[in-house]
Amino acid sequence: MMKSMIFVIRPICFIFVVLLSLANVALSVEPNQQPTPIFAGQWPYHPGKGIAMDINRDLLFLGDGDRIDVLDSEFNQISTTTITETGLVSGLFYSASDHLLYVACKNNGLWIMDVSNPEHPFKAGAYFPEASATEINGVFVEGGIAYLAGGVDGLFILDVTDTANPKVLSRSRLPGGFGISYAIDIIASGKFAYVADLYNGIHVVDATDPAKPVYKKGIALPGASNITLSMNYLFATLQGNGMGIINITTPASPVVDSVYKTDDVETVVRVADNLAYIGYGPAGLRVVDVTDKTDSDRNPPLGTYTDSGCTSIGLSDDEASLYMTTNQAGLEKIDISDKADMKPLLFYDTPADAVAVDISNGYAFILDDNTGSSPEKEGLRILQMSPFKESVQLFLKGFCATPGEATDVMISGDFAFVADGEMGLQIIDMTDKIAPAIIGSFDTPGFASGIYVSGNYAYIADGDMGMMIVDITNKQAPVKIASIDTPGVASKVAVAGNFAFIGDGDAGLQIVDVTSKITPVISGAIDTPGFASGVFVSGDYAYIADGDMGMMIVNIMDKENPIRVTSVDTPGFAVNISVIGNYAYVADGEKGVCVINVTVPEQPVREDSMAYDADGFAFDISSGYTSEGEALFTFLADGPAGLIAINLIPEEKDNVVDPGGSGGGCFIRTASESKQ
Repeated sequence: MMKSMIFVIRPICFIFVVLLSLANVALSVEPNQQPTPIFAGQWPYHPGKGIAMDINRDLLFLGDGDRIDVLDSEFNQISTTTITETGLVSGLFYSASDHLLYVACKNNGLWIMDVSNPEHPFKAGAYFPEASATEINGVFVEGGIAYLAGGVDGLFILDVTDTANPKVLSRSRLPGGFGISYAIDIIASGKFAYVADLYNGIHVVDATDPAKPVYKKGIALPGASNITLSMNYLFATLQGNGMGIINITTPASPVVDSVYKTDDVETVVRVADNLAYIGYGPAGLRVVDVTDKTDSDRNPPLGTYTDSGCTSIGLSDDEASLYMTTNQAGLEKIDISDKADMKPLLFYDTPADAVAVDISNGYAFILDDNTGSSPEKEGLRILQMSPFKESVQLFLKGFCATPGEATDVMISGDFAFVADGEMGLQIIDMTDKIAPAIIGSFDTPGFASGIYVSGNYAYIADGDMGMMIVDITNKQAPVKIASIDTPGVASKVAVAGNFAFIGDGDAGLQIVDVTSKITPVISGAIDTPGFASGVFVSGDYAYIADGDMGMMIVNIMDKENPIRVTSVDTPGFAVNISVIGNYAYVADGEKGVCVINVTVPEQPVREDSMAYDADGFAFDISSGYTSEGEALFTFLADGPAGLIAINLIPEEKDNVVDPGGSGGGCFIRTASESKQ
């Protein structure tokens, strides 16, 4: 049997632990301190994905957001099933003897899937904790008994012999300093359960009588997050504190033999034949010889794999390949026959790539343009945002495939207007968020890469064909009004008043007078040193994302004679931009979010303390949505890492502890034209 659990991706502020006692910790903002951005939510990969395997039937089970994909070992998709409406898949356990897949669904309990027919899996049973706030992070099953890691609510033990009606045998809070503990992973061996507690370490529980479990011992290993067993040893990742190796020869009294440390953050570990395969989130995978378990820290890695990150691992029985998930690129199969030269063999693209985002009326709308070999998975996704304190929880509500390469989106009322690459404009009716549908389209001669909607008109940045104006009064039959060629490659467009502002690639900024929709005219232009794409207009200034040259600010008071004000270099490749109040938020490619203070446009200041280095490639950004505490959120289309929510101004609190879970939310401000 194989298991895969929740894996927390990001480093966490740990609580000092001495024999399960905690010191006070605060993640508050000092009165005069520059606010620091904090992770607030992600779809679909936070907190992680999981792999389970049926080696005999050559099957892989991939937990991905709110669904389970069943694949064969060559990554051919056999089926996909939405497993939870209100949670996220946070842990998997597969029982090969009865073909049952146990799915920990975070805040939606435990689901049991019958996968005896992999083409038609179905829900065979479920357990929902009495307290709706309980989080089920991990699951392990042995002998008809299911052990659940229940977050702050501790350990749950269930009788699952009757799959349709799981019964709770016991619920046990775990000890911790000031009563704080967070069960995030679990494994059982014999009559003992071992619980990974993110704040305190490892708890050992005697479950000889599962109805009356007896707490035996706590091992102080702060950051314990993912655990696995091999022979008489327990291996635990410690989220930046190393990988602990615990001798459980005497189960009731385990001993830490050693801790293997690196400079990266450990997220997952699997062990076979005295080799530990350790995932380090975005930093990739290491293979370490752990034959000598008392002195593992001196063992250099036998090999590393850094082509992509690693959040969960499945080991093949042939010892020559490994399966791993990543919060960047879905699922990979790696050739590990030569540990010093591990190579990728196969990729499975899960639907997550986000290249554009717009926010409206409590929903996030994201585009996936990675056409790859599965074009039916690309298009528009609708995510509902659920408010909770300083975070935002995202739930997939609906999806609409588009025929082209969706690259930009703008929401107006119940309609999404999508720039769909070589297929032009797609108009999607979202009256039913669960089943959005294309109701109208208009092919453009170029490559539609940017869109702006104002009134009854859509303005389309159409690549080397310039800009097109389309009348969308009749959504089912949009009509071309006019087009205008531009000297460069029209990438993005923004409209303010009677003027359209086009990021025109190597030709910089083009300003088009659209007073007459039938006869638009270029009224002014200014070259930029980089590749102009995203444009944001605020008052008398245009802010331009200028590729590897950062951000340029242009005074556009005189539309015929725009004047360069200044430029600010950014650490990455500036793709798009959003300006709210005194700050410009730049989607800066592989460097995530760059924040620039533009209180005085002539003297902008880069605020590196507010920057956020995400895992993917930042393509688009939407900022300015506030919670009751006036917390400012930025929503980042982070390419292969999906949609990320960032809280830029955390609320001041005396005792805030982030368990690294997926919960949270924000109160979203209604926006009829959210890109204005």
